[in-house]
Amino acid sequence: MIEYLQQLDTDLFLFLNSMHCGVMDRFMSLFTGRFIWIPMYATLLYVITRRFRARRAVVMVLGIVLAIVLADQLCATVLRPIFERLRPANLDNPISAMVHIVDGYRGVTPPIHLRWHRSCGGCCVVSRYGCSSWRGPL
Repeated sequence: MIEYLQQLDTDLFLFLNSMHCGVMDRFMSLFTGRFIWIPMYATLLYVITRRFRARRAVVMVLGIVLAIVLADQLCATVLRPIFERLRPANLDNPISAMVHIVDGYRGVTPPIHLRWHRSCGGCCVVSRYGCSSWRGPL
């Protein structure tokens, strides 16, 4: 069963990777950049500080920062060594010769967009607490 899932994963990746075009290559390069996410976090910070009282806003921001740090560290130091999965563009991966590489860039480990996905997941959990109808002591 695990071999079937791995083969399905490889086939799906190679299928999607083979559908490259110039516009999407540029878009994905921009989307996976580090600094593209700054406006989202700035907007989130602005909304939190405008919507909530100071003490609650500080608690929410600290909770979001803590969630980002914990999610990133958990995935990078605990889960990644357990699964030991090579990225498709890694030269040690057998399928790396079939992978379309944009501008010779093979990415970082783990990729920036995966770090941000983990971080955004943590932000959603913390933001849900802050936006609930519960009006506790904060």
